[in-house]
Amino acid sequence: MANTLNTLTTYIVCEHKQPHPLPNIITKIITRYINLNDFSRAFNTLQQHALSHAKETWWPIFDEKYKEIEVMVGAVLTQNTAWTNVERALHQLHTHNFLNNDIITLWKTHEQRVKTLIKPAGFINQKYEYVMNVLEWWEQHRHLINKSTAELRKSLLEVRGVGRETADTILCFAFHKPVFIVDAYFRRVLCHHSPPNTHTHYNTTPYDVLRVAAEWHIAQTTEHKHCPHIMTQLHAGIVEYGKTLRRKR
Repeated sequence: MANTLNTLTTYIVCEHKQPHPLPNIITKIITRYINLNDFSRAFNTLQQHALSHAKETWWPIFDEKYKEIEVMVGAVLTQNTAWTNVERALHQLHTHNFLNNDIITLWKTHEQRVKTLIKPAGFINQKYEYVMNVLEWWEQHRHLINKSTAELRKSLLEVRGVGRETADTILCFAFHKPVFIVDAYFRRVLCHHSPPNTHTHYNTTPYDVLRVAAEWHIAQTTEHKHCPHIMTQLHAGIVEYGKTLRRKR
C-alpha cells in the first residue's frame, strides 16, 4: 500500500492543464480511502468559510525581500507547536537580524544565540539542525526553483527533517507553487463539515490522498494561473477559521 501511495507524491493536480478527470490510477488510489463526492461537498462548504476568514497578507510577516528565508525557517519551526510560538521565535530572529541572505553563516557562527531566539518554538536542537538542512538545500537548489513542482517536492522530501506538510508549506508560501497544505486545522475543519461517521476517517486519511483530492477540487473552479494564489489564501483562511472552531468547543 505504501508503494501505491508513493504514486501521489509527485502528482500535482494544477500542473496538468486538464485536471478533470483525474487519471484512473490516481482516482483508484484516492477512492480506496475517501468518497470523492462526499469530500467535494464538505470541501465546497469549507472553502466558502475559509476564504471569508482569509487575510490578504498573512505570511511572510516581515520583509518581502527575504520571504523565502522566513518561510523556510518558519515552516520548520512550526513542527509540533502552535503558530503563536513560531511568530514569537520569528519576531526575535527578525529583531536580531537573523533572517537575511547571510543566514547560514550567521546561524553557524552564533548557534547558541540562535537556539535561544527560537526557544519559543521548542525542540531547539532538532529544529536548529532541520532549519540548517533546509537552508543548505536552498543554497544548492535555488537555481531549480523554476523546475516543476513535482521535482522540487521530491527533492525537498529527501532533506532530513522535512515531511510532507513542511515541504508543501515551503513550496506554497516561499515559491508560490500550486500545492495544497494538509495540516491539523484542515483536518479539523473538514471533519466539522462532514457527516459524523467520516470524522475519524479524515483524521487518519493519508496526507497525499487529501492533498490531491483538495487540489483536484480547487482546479475545477479556479483558472490555472490563479491556483498558487488561491492555495495561499485558502491555507491562511483555514487556519483562521480552524481557530474559531476550536474556541467554540
